[in-house]
Amino acid sequence: MSRRENLVNSIEEEWKVLPDLESSASIYRVPKELRQGNERHFTPTTISIGPLHANDESLLSANKLKLRCLKSFVDHLPQPTTLKDLIQIMRQQEKTVRMCYDDEDGILRNFDSDRFGRMMVLDGCFILGLLLKYTDQIFGRAKEALLNDILRDLLLLENQLPFFVLVVSLSKLVQEPHERDDHFLVLKALGLFRQVLPMEDELLVPPEAPAEIKHLLHLVLLALCPDSSPETVLKMPMPPQSELPLQGISTKTASELEVHGIDFTLSEGAKSLADVKFKNGELKISCLVFQESTTPLFWKLIAWEQCLGQGHDLFTSYVMFMDDLIDDEKDVDMLIEKGVIDPWVNDKKALVSLFNDIAVGVEAQFEHPKFQRLSRQLNTYCNSVLRPVRAYLRLRISLLASIAQVLQSAFDTSPRQRARPLARS
Repeated sequence: MSRRENLVNSIEEEWKVLPDLESSASIYRVPKELRQGNERHFTPTTISIGPLHANDESLLSANKLKLRCLKSFVDHLPQPTTLKDLIQIMRQQEKTVRMCYDDEDGILRNFDSDRFGRMMVLDGCFILGLLLKYTDQIFGRAKEALLNDILRDLLLLENQLPFFVLVVSLSKLVQEPHERDDHFLVLKALGLFRQVLPMEDELLVPPEAPAEIKHLLHLVLLALCPDSSPETVLKMPMPPQSELPLQGISTKTASELEVHGIDFTLSEGAKSLADVKFKNGELKISCLVFQESTTPLFWKLIAWEQCLGQGHDLFTSYVMFMDDLIDDEKDVDMLIEKGVIDPWVNDKKALVSLFNDIAVGVEAQFEHPKFQRLSRQLNTYCNSVLRPVRAYLRLRISLLASIAQVLQSAFDTSPRQRARPLARS
């Protein structure tokens, strides 16, 4: 074979392993520009799920935990189902599961069918065991701390297993009819993750189309922002050019908007974290529950949307909008006072950093039509001819209220003078 033929064969072999441009991938590597400087938000520390971190030596010790969970899971299988049946179910999904991973670095080539099948069985049954509470006795005394670390890792973009694997496996392995549908699995998953979600429990709504869920991280996004699916965006009319925000002009901060006469109120009963509406000088925003898990969760959701591109930008647009509103702790104080932010941890600097840091690290290639329109409405309102009058009246009212408060305090604390008796004639 000539040297030229060798070169041709070499190139043709490389073509064979190129990822399909029309791939159905839904599990990606976090983009390098987003990961840089933020590795702690995207790297598993306790357990690996799927192939992308399966070779990480620091996570191999968790395999013993997975094996114990698998044994517990098999012990709960209805007769006559066995481990062999379980492996067969997973093997039937192998080809489709492989297509769900964006394999730019060719890591899947290191997994033959046996190794890939073993990974699916261990990881899939570990997740199902957590959801069905088959693993409670396995964690021991360190259950709470270990479970928190595991929940963090289970929502990493690079640490996902396709959701349909869990659905198909569950449907084959349970006896109760109500436990065989994907709605049951969705409710179990939301119950597991509710402690880390930045919304009140009663406002979380299970996705209407569970069959569209790609993985656990996607499920969390759909629960927080039900209108984040691309189908919703396609149905939404694009705002006319007159309602688009001017290029290079961002929304003013919360404190500045208040000075311009805009009232902030809580959007009562909002079913979406991105439920933000403006009408007649009133800006309604859904409540954000801020806790220690909020910052890492936001980074994960941002990474997921950044990998998907146009049509998948509602959550990113919401975060960028909140970054416009929050410039310093003064803005945070105002939003807390209005009920828009419910701080479960007293760390205002962390709240400011949450949005400011993401805004620096994220390339907002697209903006959701909803926030395009909202930005334009706010800027138009602030720049209207009535702006000076509104600002003047708000300043006078605020000043008069302060004076009245001072006078009231002085009156309440000053000693009362006794009335003089009338002089006798």
